[in-house]
Amino acid sequence: MGNSANGGLDRRAGHGAKPGAKSPGAKSDAKPGSGPDHAARRQAGAAADASKKSEVLSYVHDMLAELRRLSVSVDEPMTTYLIEMALIEADTALNLHRTEMSASGRK
Repeated sequence: MGNSANGGLDRRAGHGAKPGAKSPGAKSDAKPGSGPDHAARRQAGAAADASKKSEVLSYVHDMLAELRRLSVSVDEPMTTYLIEMALIEADTALNLHRTEMSASGRK
């Protein structure tokens, strides 16, 4: 909240800037993400994201499998069932992701 002396407006950190005013240090009117190297960077980023997704899905799958083993060991059928459902979902997501990656030529 601002104070009543300035009409209740918060003037910190650019809140009082005029519409359309450029901030100090603004370089150009070029759109973010444009430029000759943008496509190459985006493609490299997508490959890294795909690899990261595969690693995360594999980790989630492995952790769920371990949780299932623990749940079975203490005879908790409902917990085991719910973990099994999550394990099936993780397995499906991992297989779908791998299929999509092999179809697009990525690994």
